Amino acid sequence: MAHLILGIITITFSCIITFFSWRTDVRNHYKTSLFLIILTGFILRIYTGSDLYLHDWDEKYHALVAKNMIDHPLEPRLYKNHVIPYDYKNWTGNSVWLEKPPVPLWGLAGSIALFGTNEIAVRLPSLLLSTLAIFLTYLIGTILFNRKIGLLAAFLHAINGLVIELAAGRISSDHVETFFIFFVELSMLLCILSIRKKQSTGLIFLAGLTTGISLLCKWTPGLVVLPVWLGAAIWSKRYTFPKLIQKFLIILFTSAVVFLPWIFYILRTFPEESGWVLKKFLFAYSESVEGHSAPFWYYLNYAGIIFGELIILPVLFQIFLWIKKKMNWQLVFLNLWWLIPVFIFSFAATKRHTYLLMAAPAFFVIIAYAIYYMLRLRHRFRHKWIVTGLAILLVALPVRYCLERVKPFEKRDMNPQWAIDLRNLKNKIPQSDKTVVFNLDHPVEAMFYNNFTAYSHIPDKPVIDNLIRKQYIVYIIRSDRGSDSLQRMANGQ
Repeated sequence: MAHLILGIITITFSCIITFFSWRTDVRNHYKTSLFLIILTGFILRIYTGSDLYLHDWDEKYHALVAKNMIDHPLEPRLYKNHVIPYDYKNWTGNSVWLEKPPVPLWGLAGSIALFGTNEIAVRLPSLLLSTLAIFLTYLIGTILFNRKIGLLAAFLHAINGLVIELAAGRISSDHVETFFIFFVELSMLLCILSIRKKQSTGLIFLAGLTTGISLLCKWTPGLVVLPVWLGAAIWSKRYTFPKLIQKFLIILFTSAVVFLPWIFYILRTFPEESGWVLKKFLFAYSESVEGHSAPFWYYLNYAGIIFGELIILPVLFQIFLWIKKKMNWQLVFLNLWWLIPVFIFSFAATKRHTYLLMAAPAFFVIIAYAIYYMLRLRHRFRHKWIVTGLAILLVALPVRYCLERVKPFEKRDMNPQWAIDLRNLKNKIPQSDKTVVFNLDHPVEAMFYNNFTAYSHIPDKPVIDNLIRKQYIVYIIRSDRGSDSLQRMANGQ
């Protein structure tokens, strides 16, 4: 019930703030309108991220690895102290954890170190970056076109349901994807500024730097920045060929300088684990990873779900401008931003809907651009109400999707009993690297909340006896006694 009441309050305040944002926009008070839009986005993100437990995929793994990196930032580990044999190829139960690059994990680790071992500390960096990304979308829309388009694009970003859920840790990739989206968008903004300005070497260098950081968030997809910048720069005709090559090489070299040291480090320090992980992701294009396969048109279908079923209208509008040769470099930039990843990922064997979000800001600006010109040109149409209705639907459908993903009117347990029980284990079990607990339903979460090693199964008796001989304190959760209870094991039991 508390979650339902909080949801109603959140949506009510969001609607009121959005109304005043629209009123101030009409009066050309752009700064106030932008502030209110960002505030709306932040409120929605805080509400969605208020669950007092770690979500299954993949937040609990990211949280535990980040916690373990506080003391050893260059040693990403899931199990800090594995006491029984394990398979290093099993990313949900290994020790050295290289499934994701380090930047998002460092961000989470810093927040946990500052604010404590809790769920809000885990999500805070993503919630802040996701909110800041709304401002980046405003800047992109404003710099490319005008403030009206920038504000509308920012609003679409603020209320996008999947982006919000991602920052809140509810869906897979969660904080890693949020960091990645932010740094890709920042790179794109710097690329846009570099094309606009004549003296742009510094901006190109920064674009390369942020591209390198995006590679340290989610491996190679961050390279999308390079062809997008190159295509738009060529279309703009603002560079001579030598200058074009020079600036392209600056981006490429700078991003490599940021990214490659980590690759060399993990290959040298963790050869088995890094070799397996890099091989897995290199072959993810030709082989489906963990069952994430889908038909060729998967992303085109999901674009209509994530950005509204009428996304086809702005896309067709772009195609019309391209055919009529009325497309400037600004529109080329935006369309390459979404076309390149959709085209490349559509041929890949591994497909996931969150991959589309690296192009989300481009979709937001394209939709805002279409709405702006539909409303400006509606006087040319005989049935103006149709144009107005389509413009309203282009906004209303994403709003509906926001409600579907945020789920403000759903009765949910924000603080389930199992999470409370795991936190209370601090008062029952010694907090030590020499403590091992078996038969826990949530071992990963238990290791996050506590300082011991946990497993979901009970090993054979010789394994337990061997641990006790090595001075480990061994506990087993017994569920066969009517309710869960702790049993401390002694040699010979």
